Amino acid sequence: MTSILFPLNLLTGNESERPYILDGLATDYIMHKTVRQEAKPGCLWLLTRKGSGQLFAAGQRTTVSQGQGLWINPGQTYELTANPEGWTVDWLALSGSGLDCLMQTNPELSQPTVFHLADDAAMHDYFIAILEQGPDYSRSAYDRYSMEAYSCVLQILQQIRTDTGSGRGNREQRLKPVLDYITEHFRESITLDVLSQVMGVTPQHLCTVFRKLMGLRIFEYINQIRIQASKADLISVPDKSVKAVANDCGFDDVSYFCSIFKRFEKVTPGDFRKLYHV
Repeated sequence: MTSILFPLNLLTGNESERPYILDGLATDYIMHKTVRQEAKPGCLWLLTRKGSGQLFAAGQRTTVSQGQGLWINPGQTYELTANPEGWTVDWLALSGSGLDCLMQTNPELSQPTVFHLADDAAMHDYFIAILEQGPDYSRSAYDRYSMEAYSCVLQILQQIRTDTGSGRGNREQRLKPVLDYITEHFRESITLDVLSQVMGVTPQHLCTVFRKLMGLRIFEYINQIRIQASKADLISVPDKSVKAVANDCGFDDVSYFCSIFKRFEKVTPGDFRKLYHV
């Protein structure tokens, strides 16, 4: 069940100069399409609880999956869209004069970034603990919520640094050229030789590094991206043939597409479409 807290709606004088201001917080929030077309001073943190979604920012599209955290820095324009299976998140909105310093001392937060958290359940429980205290509109609330905001920042930094220390948090950054190429070209034929050239390593080394850091084989990852795209096509274009969907999502063989789709989704493409179209 969704719980949302907007603690302070009006800030004046000294209150607006606090290093960290908690503008809003929610748990188990069902995400719909959200577009920010104008730069704003606050930042946004999302933790995916269920399903997955897409971030489009700075000309790039990134998938945000279950257990992953998404940081959107101040002044960033963006678009957030839920994937067909839905997207449930915890979110935190922050502002304040301390954000500039936060960006400078933590360069990994200077651009929209997806993190693999060390313990996403602990982060969820921490948000719940704040919500359970209920709204506070007393004069002392400014201090309390400023401290809560700072505590949330520390929790986020601890999560992503712990994950980086374990060798997982930096995996997308290390593979960024390859992941970006796959995102841009998954509808086309992709070869291991091309990906290794993008990375500047041998094909054998790329396969080893990719599997170690991502926990799956490189073409299994590509198939995941293609299947996600095919699900969107199956739902949004009901008259499009399964073969056409397969071809447009990078699959040359419709039988192979159907086999991979069923392995991922436990239903055929046709049956998946029927779930959304009577």
